[in-house]
Parts: sequence; C-alpha cells; structure tokens
Amino acid sequence: MRLRIGTLATAATLMLATSSLGLAATAGTAYAAVTPIVIGSCATTVQGDPGQPVSLSPAAVLQPVTSVLSAIP
Repeated sequence: MRLRIGTLATAATLMLATSSLGLAATAGTAYAAVTPIVIGSCATTVQGDPGQPVSLSPAAVLQPVTSVLSAIP
C-alpha cells in the first residue's frame, strides 16, 4: 500500500512540475494590438497593414439583412 502511495505522490509531483515548466516556458509579454479598421459598408475596398484586424460596423450589416428579410413573403 505504501508503494502505491509513493508512486502516486511521485506521479503527481512529476505532473505538477511538468505543468509549471510548460506555463513558465509559454508565458510572455503581450504587445499592443493594432487598431482595427472599421468598415461602414459591405462594398468597400480596404487597405491596411498585414495582420491588422478588419471589422464591420453594425450599420454596414443592417441594410443588406433588412433588404433580404423584406423580400421574403
């Protein structure tokens, strides 16, 4: 019985050490995100830097959705 408890304690210690090392190795400093480009229309052409996020404003999506929904009888 003591052998099982020792084996279990060793396994738990090894798992904790491995997890701690993994967290320490992957922890880094985050750099500030680039300001996203907000588009006001679905038919707009956009230019930006590589990796710069692009998002649609709610008003850009509202008109196409309402026109599709109004066409449904």
